[in-house]
Parts: sequence; C-alpha cells; structure tokens
Amino acid sequence: MLLPWRKARRWACLRCGSCCYRFVVPLSLTDYIRLTRKYGGWIVVHGPDGWYLRQVNGRCVFLDPVSGLCAIHPEKPKNCMLFPFYVRTRPRYGLT
Repeated sequence: MLLPWRKARRWACLRCGSCCYRFVVPLSLTDYIRLTRKYGGWIVVHGPDGWYLRQVNGRCVFLDPVSGLCAIHPEKPKNCMLFPFYVRTRPRYGLT
C-alpha cells in the first residue's frame, strides 16, 4: 500500500517481531560498521548488492527466541526502524 510520509509520522514499532521473520535487512555502510564492531563479522552476510543481517532458522540473528523481541532494539539498523515503510527518493504520481 502506498502511503504519503506525512501520514506515517505517528507510526511506532509495536515490537511484534514479524519484520524479523519476513524482512531480510539490508545494511547501510554506517550500520554495517557499527554493528560489526560491536558484535563481530559473523552477524552479517555479503549479498550481491551489499551487506545483510544474518538469518538463523528463518529469523534475524538478533531476534530473541525466548521473548520474541529484538535484542538490540534501541540500536537496530535504520532499515529495521523504518519497516514496514520504504522511503522513495521521489514521490509516485498521484500521492501528496
């Protein structure tokens, strides 16, 4: 569903964990450096277009299997913070 960014300002993460199963997290260079320095290189995999958080048994490596919550919630990557939104550099026609 397309949604103008101004209508998504009040969205907040509910810590449901569904993105940790459905979303393969691409990492920015900044997130890659920050997370690998703190947790080690094993947490990432190199894909054809960059780095991604490793998945273990179909879930993000940082999803706590007991609590079902993100173990690094306050410092999670920018793409995790934005999920389920995709920010476009230019708006699509018809949306304001």
